[in-house]
Amino acid sequence: MIQYFIQSQDIKKIVMEVLNDSLRFVEPTENLAKERVIFKKWAEFMKGIGKLHLITPKPETSLAIMLNWLKTSVAPSLKILQKLDETFHTNMIEEVIDSAKLNDRHYKQFLQYKTEYEIQKQLLTK
Repeated sequence: MIQYFIQSQDIKKIVMEVLNDSLRFVEPTENLAKERVIFKKWAEFMKGIGKLHLITPKPETSLAIMLNWLKTSVAPSLKILQKLDETFHTNMIEEVIDSAKLNDRHYKQFLQYKTEYEIQKQLLTK
């Protein structure tokens, strides 16, 4: 991708290709979910423009990253639930955790985090 930018050095072309890939104006139809007709003026404006798809690689995940995310993004909400549980003698945190559904990706993450933890534990006991 960076190579493409370096080779092109035409910012207008790059912007137009990104717009053509990511933005679309459609004509109103009775069933917009099934039939999408590109707005004619938009199609004319984009005629002859290629499409440049910008993507970023999926970030690596790790036990440390997940724990940091939990501490910064999730912990305050859990703390509120904990205080509510204590105040009203409820089990909201437990119910939230029990209702979570894990898919294959989650099980793979669990195995990865388990391995990471075991390695860290071994390194600390040496």
